[in-house]
Amino acid sequence: MATPAAQGMEEILRKLNNAQENAEHIKEERAKGNVVVKPNAQEMFNILTKLEEATNNASKAVVAEAKTDPVVATGAIQENTVTMGGYNVIMEKQSVVKGISKKFYHIDCNGERLYSNIALFESAMIVVMKLIEDKDVDKILELDNMYCGALQEAAHYKMKSKKVNESFKFDIAQAKQQSAVTRMTKIKNQIKSLF
Repeated sequence: MATPAAQGMEEILRKLNNAQENAEHIKEERAKGNVVVKPNAQEMFNILTKLEEATNNASKAVVAEAKTDPVVATGAIQENTVTMGGYNVIMEKQSVVKGISKKFYHIDCNGERLYSNIALFESAMIVVMKLIEDKDVDKILELDNMYCGALQEAAHYKMKSKKVNESFKFDIAQAKQQSAVTRMTKIKNQIKSLF
């Protein structure tokens, strides 16, 4: 009869042999293109497979809906213009401050300029959606103006931080730039919540 220590070593060797055989089997199956999942991970694999199927189905449904939705179906993109529901969103690069430029958006309908210098594409799209639905756009434009102000402030302090030599002035410019960027992020999130 083997000692307990010898029995323990035999058990370890048996497990190592099983692990090696399993590893070879898994490699062979994967080489064939099969998915191999450990039994204790099978349920999670099933959940992930269902999630992937649902995501693919949802994507296909959105594409199919876009083809039949009159608002989306009439949308077209040409160079610097997006057309949706009879409205044109025109993109134009403009200077924010000397040395920094950004795309701004204008909304036209039937050759007439309705809105100019919208800072965010999201704002422009929400305005178009609200116009199509014949709803008020003042709140969106107000938030976009606030965003634009914070953008100009951030750009100003970014340029200023590049020009100053004293470390305390640099730190102040960086802090003011970061504060403006934080405001921009908050305003952008508010605008996105209006979708």
